Amino acid sequence: MRIFNFFRDKKNREAVESFIKGLLSVGKIDSHLSYTELKYVYQVADKYSFSKDRVRELIRERRSERFEYSEKHKFQHLKGIVAMISIDGKISIKELSYCKNLALKMGYDSTVVDELLEEFKKKDSELVLI
Repeated sequence: MRIFNFFRDKKNREAVESFIKGLLSVGKIDSHLSYTELKYVYQVADKYSFSKDRVRELIRERRSERFEYSEKHKFQHLKGIVAMISIDGKISIKELSYCKNLALKMGYDSTVVDELLEEFKKKDSELVLI
């Protein structure tokens, strides 16, 4: 699985932290972070030179359920969140509902989540995001 480039400026710490909070938020929907989900979060953190200690803090914090996304990066955030729910090969109804509600809050039609999942499936489970 390849990691993607969401943020051209790797030093955009706030955007990266927000994205990681979003990943953790969706990972916790089914009451636990699987090994695969956690590995994915750490790969993203490593890709963007984000502190592993800070990731551990965010995991311990229960406030990570709420995260901000910028207008500029909102589709990339949504795409990453959808990638997160499919990373372990199991998508719960809660996870799917969460992503569809998030898409609506972001101003997208909820069917964009289904389209993204299809896109990932066509790529033989290899997540290649922009």
